[in-house]
Amino acid sequence: PATAVLDTGIRKIVYLDKGNGQYMGKEVTLGPKAGDYYPVLEGLVEGDKVVTSANFLIDSQSQLTGGASALYGGAMEFKEEK
Repeated sequence: PATAVLDTGIRKIVYLDKGNGQYMGKEVTLGPKAGDYYPVLEGLVEGDKVVTSANFLIDSQSQLTGGASALYGGAMEFKEEK
């Protein structure tokens, strides 16, 4: 759903639930919005657990602890896959 997408103005990010209270920001490429949803063209794989609400709170906390690309809730750093 559109509520899962955090648009930074430069890129679009969704947060994945990694379990044990940990969340990871993941950049995605989206198609045109259709109703309340965006088609995800790149960045996710089947089975990813996407957080669909409270992204603003997760992003606010991650900015305080190391940026939107940080793994929230743990010490591991998110490494963007290309």
